Amino acid sequence: MAIILGTPLAYLLAKREFPGKSFVDAVVDLPVLIPHTVAGIALLTILGPRAIIGRPLSQLGIYFLDTIFGIVAAMLFVSAPLYIKAAKDAFAGVDPDLEKAARTLGASPFKVFVRIDLPLAARGMLTGAILCWARAISEFGAVIILAYYPYTAPVLIFVRFMTQGLAASRPIAAWLMILTFAIFACLRILQRER
Repeated sequence: MAIILGTPLAYLLAKREFPGKSFVDAVVDLPVLIPHTVAGIALLTILGPRAIIGRPLSQLGIYFLDTIFGIVAAMLFVSAPLYIKAAKDAFAGVDPDLEKAARTLGASPFKVFVRIDLPLAARGMLTGAILCWARAISEFGAVIILAYYPYTAPVLIFVRFMTQGLAASRPIAAWLMILTFAIFACLRILQRER
């Protein structure tokens, strides 16, 4: 979801000038700066069943409180900035002369985006996607407030620790650590190939 929504925004921030660009860029950073429990409260205020966005969506059968939609919304909110910033930097690194050359040869702006910008920015976008995913799976604060159940791994670790103690939470924590190390190894390989 971060890739679908974040790629066009990252491209606009990297390649276009528009009124309010610095404000939009600052808003993208906001979820990284606020405490994640505060992010959960903000999301609950907006997406709750009686809230401004949550009410019309609940009439369509889409609920965020204690559902997979809530988990996705919370994870997306706190992790999307990592993808957007990485993709923005990747798009900004594409040589504008290549884009101009393609345009003079008759390529449409969309074709330039698909044939020039996306392939040249792909490695940075992949790195951002991995960072975004890694941050999302480790999210605890916003998720526990908006969608306590079904449990995500961090929430399950917390519940097991609080109800059954360290021994019950340790295996899940170990699997999450292994996953984190695997993600870290992928990032290192990507950086080395760059």
